[in-house]
Amino acid sequence: MMLPRPASLFAQTLTIVAVGLLLSYGIGMWMHLGDRSRAVRAIGGFATAQRVANSVQLIEDAPLEWRPRLLAGLGDPGFRVALSATPPAAEAEGDGNDLERMVAFYLGRRLGRRVRVWLDAAPAPQTRPMMMMMGNGGPWRRLAAAVEMKDGVWMTVVAQVPDSPPGGAPDDLPVVFLAMGAVVLAASAWAVRRVARPLATLAAAADRLGQDLDAPALPEQGSAEMRRAARAFNLMQDRLRAVVETRTRMLAGLSHDLRTPLTLLRLRAEALPDGIERDRMLAAIADMDAMVGAALAFVRDEAAAEPARKVDIAALVQSIVDDRADGGQPVTLAPCACLVASCRPQSLKRAIGNVIDNALAYGGAAHLAVEAAGDRVRIDVCDDGPGIAEADLEKAMQPFVRLDPARGEGKGGIGLGLALAKSAAHAQNGDLVLFNRPQGGLCARLTVPL
Repeated sequence: MMLPRPASLFAQTLTIVAVGLLLSYGIGMWMHLGDRSRAVRAIGGFATAQRVANSVQLIEDAPLEWRPRLLAGLGDPGFRVALSATPPAAEAEGDGNDLERMVAFYLGRRLGRRVRVWLDAAPAPQTRPMMMMMGNGGPWRRLAAAVEMKDGVWMTVVAQVPDSPPGGAPDDLPVVFLAMGAVVLAASAWAVRRVARPLATLAAAADRLGQDLDAPALPEQGSAEMRRAARAFNLMQDRLRAVVETRTRMLAGLSHDLRTPLTLLRLRAEALPDGIERDRMLAAIADMDAMVGAALAFVRDEAAAEPARKVDIAALVQSIVDDRADGGQPVTLAPCACLVASCRPQSLKRAIGNVIDNALAYGGAAHLAVEAAGDRVRIDVCDDGPGIAEADLEKAMQPFVRLDPARGEGKGGIGLGLALAKSAAHAQNGDLVLFNRPQGGLCARLTVPL
């Protein structure tokens, strides 16, 4: 099973630091324990070599009749001494490692005699005195050294030397490891959070900009890269605001200029004799006037200018439904509890009204439901119509898009109702999605944060 991947930059960077720290500590500890083992073997071998050399000199300098007593006094369970007239045969082939060469070199240089040294391959049995002296240690090896004395007699010593550090790793090693890791991780977490915090600030500013072009500018502080990014972000915000304001002023002037001739056309059309052509002209003029007004409302995005305040979403929707029902429209609302949220109520009310108008125009009825879904309020507006093809669900919410002309014949509108509703939802950090119900009909789901 794969472990979940950290999502935030802080968690990812801290994970990389932690994994690298564990690997470096593990490699360092492996190298430390290896060096420690080699040092323990070297010290044990050197001490044994010194003891062998001292024993040889002591026996050579003592009278011959003292030798049996000296041999008994020099020996112990971990250091057995014997004399023979001929060179002893090795009990096992030496493996020619550094310990053998070091002991042979030391004895040959200090005593100037023929020396034979070999190290048994099999571990030596541990003896209680040495275990008490050196701790409950790891495996031991048996080292044998044969030295030719001045009178031609060979002295053979069989000693036990440690093959690894007593007790393996030190008892306080886990504590030291955890303490060092905690200090390094704490310092790394502070450094990573300090580096990642400006990115979070930049992301929050971008989110505010998506909802409000007049949001406060991003402070130009921190590292050189962060100051440069904040300066570029603020410049982008100024340019976007200028583009929107220019477009709004242009369309407002265009709307004013168009409405003047439209008013003149309406007055002249109303002066004509009653008839079919007169009604058609007035209807066309009314459609053009509605298109101009709707386009201007879409560009201005009035939802962004309204301040947010806390309202009961359920009560707001209930008031919309009651007004529509009093007007004879087939609009219903399922029972719902009080749901207080911070929103722009007038903008939300217009968005819900647009969605209801779409449901009445193309589905014959509007069935509303309000409920909480996590940290959001969900407002569903469902109809009894034929629905929309899955490929056209997103397209239906684009500005000035009308799907099948036959489907909307005689319904009026210019394709801005759902686009305005989606824009209003986005301005409140919400969303609008369309989906077909399994039992038939289209459902528009509008969500706003609690």
